[in-house]
Amino acid sequence: MKKLICILAAVAVLVSCGTSRYVSGVPAGSAAPAALIEPLSYLTYVQSTGEETFDPEGSEKAQKLLADAVSGAYQGLGGVLPVTDSDNPDGLIYCIEALSQINNPKGLEQSSVPEPVRKLLLANGYRYGLLVYSTGFTRDMKNYARAVAGNAVLAIVTAVLTLGMVSVYGIAIPYSSKVCLMVVDAQENRILYYDSTSGEMNPLEAKHVNKQVEKLLKNFK
Repeated sequence: MKKLICILAAVAVLVSCGTSRYVSGVPAGSAAPAALIEPLSYLTYVQSTGEETFDPEGSEKAQKLLADAVSGAYQGLGGVLPVTDSDNPDGLIYCIEALSQINNPKGLEQSSVPEPVRKLLLANGYRYGLLVYSTGFTRDMKNYARAVAGNAVLAIVTAVLTLGMVSVYGIAIPYSSKVCLMVVDAQENRILYYDSTSGEMNPLEAKHVNKQVEKLLKNFK
């Protein structure tokens, strides 16, 4: 039987659990004490109508969960620096958000630490720093139920119309989360570590966020 695997385009990338990593070889034990620059998050919410909008409350909660997760997983953490402590908060925010756009981590070997990040760390007496950023979505459960039902109906109709020669599989997920983490050396002006992970994880559940952060840090030893 010929099978056609159909994955919803809106979530195809987010469903992936692949990672993208850069490791400089500097052990985590040497990168301490390190300051965590206040994590940022951009979450959206899929309403019952299917409309997807920015979720400010969810984003704020996700940021706190990220800070708690890193604080619990990174033994050499010395403190948390608010974005507002920077003399260039907009530039700092841009640098943190750019973590999710890194497609070729190997290029980080030749990269320097973004100046807003470097200045904030050194001004507060820190040589090492961590940057964390997350994106993702949650959705209304009625919308999720309709998406699951719609996929099932599509599969049945396709099978009937093609006399079973073509099978269509749709994937609807209730939430997704991508977390990116970077460790930098402000004094030497170099990036020590970068990793990202994404999957069907709830960005508003502490156990899911903790699991993602632990996964990101396990290769930084």
